[in-house]
Amino acid sequence: MAHQDRHVTPAQKKPQVLTVMVVPRSGRTVAFNVTVRFLQAIALILILSSVGFLTLGIRHNAALGELRTLNDLLRVVEEQRTKIEQMQSEADMLRQNFGRIKAVEENIRELLESEREVVSKGLSSAAGSDVTRLFSIPARAETLASRQAPRGLRWPAEEGSRLIMESSALASTQAELRSTAEGIAGSMALLENDLKNRIHELRALPSYTPINGSITSSFGWRRSPFGRWSERHEGLDMAAPYGTPVLVAGDGTVTFAGWKPGLGRVVSVDHGNGYVSSYAHMSRTDTKVGATVTRGTMIGAVGSTGRSTGSHLHFEVRRNGALVDPLSLLK
Repeated sequence: MAHQDRHVTPAQKKPQVLTVMVVPRSGRTVAFNVTVRFLQAIALILILSSVGFLTLGIRHNAALGELRTLNDLLRVVEEQRTKIEQMQSEADMLRQNFGRIKAVEENIRELLESEREVVSKGLSSAAGSDVTRLFSIPARAETLASRQAPRGLRWPAEEGSRLIMESSALASTQAELRSTAEGIAGSMALLENDLKNRIHELRALPSYTPINGSITSSFGWRRSPFGRWSERHEGLDMAAPYGTPVLVAGDGTVTFAGWKPGLGRVVSVDHGNGYVSSYAHMSRTDTKVGATVTRGTMIGAVGSTGRSTGSHLHFEVRRNGALVDPLSLLK
């Protein structure tokens, strides 16, 4: 019978077996067998477990970092909410103050418009320069809107602090603007009051031409119309047709309305600030003592009463009792 070779395949190989012995200090020695494949499986499990725990640790630390960033953002948001409420309050006060400024400005504009004739010489330009000076409001160039805020949760640590600092700076600027607006509103109110007082003084100044007539005799020394001698003329003579309305030269109170020797029918008006104007040789008087008169209103009519050579108005102005040239006041 012929000899036949027998070959062993890898699947028919027996697994390698290791004997593990545990020798205690005392007692029976314990021995058990484990295969190499089992040890390999245990090692693989340990490696995979280590990698898993390491991955979880890395993700856990990343999550903690994100949580800290989120907490920082929440704190910034809460602080910004408080700042926004404060700035809203400041904005409301700014609106109120600028509303006051606008109202005063409209009053001043209406006052200047209604008294255009009175303030035409220099007052309006002076007031305008004061208003321009008042509106020198300081401005801050950098605000929160001038920077692009970081996106996402991964803000650098300093971004939250920088945002808080900028918000505080903006709130400080707004408070500064509110304080400036309050100062402007107060100054505008004072300006309005000063303007009213100045216009009152200008309206009271006897500077309105009482009649539309030609000047026949100026203030000062002249040759007397009644002879060849010289005399001091105490006013301004203006010729006009008989009955021409005589208009008061400024706001004031009538202190005399009647007859005076040489001057005929006369009306005298006290304008305050030491000014008194008189209107003489009138054909009639249309006012009475104690009456309050406003510039440009009729107080009588041109005539030739008293020591007169023809129909004309003698206009006379005194300041603190001293005669002044009426032409220095008339426009």
